[in-house]
Amino acid sequence: MGSGTSIPEAGLTLEDARQLVPADEWVDEWDTRFAEPKVVSKRTAERVWAKKERLAPPGAVAAPARSAPTRAPEDRAIAVSAHAEEFFRMAAGFLASKKKLDAVAASMARLDAVKAVAPFAAAGAPVQTSDLNRDGAICLDDVYGAARGARGAFEALVRRVAAAAGLDEEHALLPGLKGKERCLEKVFKEYDGEFRRLCDVLRASLVAATEAQLVGVCDALLASGAVLRLKNRFRDPPFNGYRDLLFSCRVAADGGPACVAEVQVHYAPALARADFKSSTRLQLKAYATLSLRPRFETSTRAIDSSKNEPYRLRCDRAREV
Repeated sequence: MGSGTSIPEAGLTLEDARQLVPADEWVDEWDTRFAEPKVVSKRTAERVWAKKERLAPPGAVAAPARSAPTRAPEDRAIAVSAHAEEFFRMAAGFLASKKKLDAVAASMARLDAVKAVAPFAAAGAPVQTSDLNRDGAICLDDVYGAARGARGAFEALVRRVAAAAGLDEEHALLPGLKGKERCLEKVFKEYDGEFRRLCDVLRASLVAATEAQLVGVCDALLASGAVLRLKNRFRDPPFNGYRDLLFSCRVAADGGPACVAEVQVHYAPALARADFKSSTRLQLKAYATLSLRPRFETSTRAIDSSKNEPYRLRCDRAREV
């Protein structure tokens, strides 16, 4: 024992040792090695401190514990790329839009009535039927052909529903067929190359100005007997907060093949606050799906040979006869 200092049988804490060891004898490594709440045993304390004559004699005034030296903060600006600035700008706009949409939903007096309409899918997810092509294999031209044939019947259905719910004619939007480029993107990005799952080439939108109209449109569509599936996004809103109703309906012209079409039902106050016109939502979506772009670009040049290319070639040959 150095200098006759007695170490308790229970050992020392790091702070105890600081009080016994002169400041100029303290080794910085001990701060980590014997960090609180660790207790240094008597044997270790004697070996590390007492045998090296580092403990102060009994009765000596302990040197003040040394505090770790402080470093002056570096005046260094954080570099943010233009790409990152644009992303954060979009994210801020996106969150602001979602907050407005959540507030609209919270203010709806009849929200519970709309949410009570349970989503359903008759016999699973709707698909275009195989009677669109005599070989049983469906390609984009088959879906387009059925959509053109059923367009008149579908638009008549939409107008009847709008009238039954008390919507003005201007609130029944009939934009025509979805563009082929967008159809290809959707099929290969979301449907694994299966064109039979493309059920919104023929589509329409109904915009309800009031909650009563929203409920009325829902009731009229369900009563039509044409609905195969309902997605109630007032009940299960997506990540962006935009709430609507999506109906998949089967319609057909006299003597023609049936076509699955889509009716999207909007609530006007929510539609007015949605950030659709800016690039925020679309660009955020592009960031999320950027890794899929090479797959899409490849697919538009050559359809997946394991599934769709034989079908497409067979359809084309049938038309050439």
